[in-house]
Amino acid sequence: MHILDDLRERNFGHTVQEPLQHQESSQSVAARVRSCFEWLLGRPEPALAVVSHNWILRAMMDPSHNRALHSAPVFEPFGFCELRAWALDHCQAGTCKALLF
Repeated sequence: MHILDDLRERNFGHTVQEPLQHQESSQSVAARVRSCFEWLLGRPEPALAVVSHNWILRAMMDPSHNRALHSAPVFEPFGFCELRAWALDHCQAGTCKALLF
């Protein structure tokens, strides 16, 4: 399946429209991050660009959600319109796949 067709079928933004003073729970964010990681790791492309808001990328790289992260620069605050590149290796059942951020 072409990635654009797949994206039309996926939506990682399963949030309910609520007043602005309400913040999404960390459990809900973690579940959406896991869903996104699983989808990304299942893609056949060798490299993908992930574009998102600062808070979701920080949640993806939060060591309390992802114990494989050890690099201090990953946890630095994002600058305005900042571009970062990460390479993640996912190994399962003897097979590894790199995921670039």
